[in-house]
Amino acid sequence: MQMFPCVEHDDTPWTPMAKKLSESKVALVTSAGLHLRTDKPFNHSGDSSFRVIPRSSKAGDILQSHASIGFDHTGIYRDLN
Repeated sequence: MQMFPCVEHDDTPWTPMAKKLSESKVALVTSAGLHLRTDKPFNHSGDSSFRVIPRSSKAGDILQSHASIGFDHTGIYRDLN
């Protein structure tokens, strides 16, 4: 990852938080296609919906249904985190 080219957004304006992080709601958005075993899987034709994964979820309850010829699943198979 040290050699991975990252885009820097130095011209993006910084907006200070209006309240403490501990008092805020935070969402983590990912394109990995993760969902609970009990959820409907993502479809493979451009599904842009989302699934909620509660904090109490166990790793064994989480599946990955992202499909792409350019997506390497190796990391997810090794460690879902």
